[in-house]
Amino acid sequence: MYTMGRSGSQDNVKASPETLLAAGLEVIEVDRGGDVTYHGPGQLVGYPVLDLKGYGQDLHHYSWMLEEVIIRTLAKYGIRSFRETGLTGVWTEKGKIAAIGIGVRNWVSIHGFSLNINPDMWYFSLINPCGITNRPVATMRDFGIDTSLDEVRGKLEQQFSAVFNVQLLPVQEDCVDELISARTHAVG
Repeated sequence: MYTMGRSGSQDNVKASPETLLAAGLEVIEVDRGGDVTYHGPGQLVGYPVLDLKGYGQDLHHYSWMLEEVIIRTLAKYGIRSFRETGLTGVWTEKGKIAAIGIGVRNWVSIHGFSLNINPDMWYFSLINPCGITNRPVATMRDFGIDTSLDEVRGKLEQQFSAVFNVQLLPVQEDCVDELISARTHAVG
């Protein structure tokens, strides 16, 4: 699946509608920043639900914190990653390894990030990821890391707890919309 953020352009979807349909893919417009990106197997996708009033109501700082979580997580695997001035996400010498797209309602976050562990890179060939045409997309596998999604999730959760100074609570997937709705009404 591809998601298209508020500032996205259909020009960044290189595949024809017929090609997407034949591959069982669709482009879904979502209420987050950014352009088009891929979400699928081999990625760790996180949509933190946080009241950003406790983090200064600053979307740039929130994005920086998400990038920091990913940078610290990748460091646990010996992967040097960094921020690029003027570009959102997390980068490595081999390309962009994590995309970030932020959405909020009443200062409650509703979108987040995707970290490439070992996705099928063919899906990225059908788009200009994040609207960027001159930079490659990287994966943890590109650095010789062969690990499970669950292992990466565990390390990322530890880093998330440290960076955001929170204790993570498990939430059933079918309860997420209800949780967001209740939280945004409570703070709005």
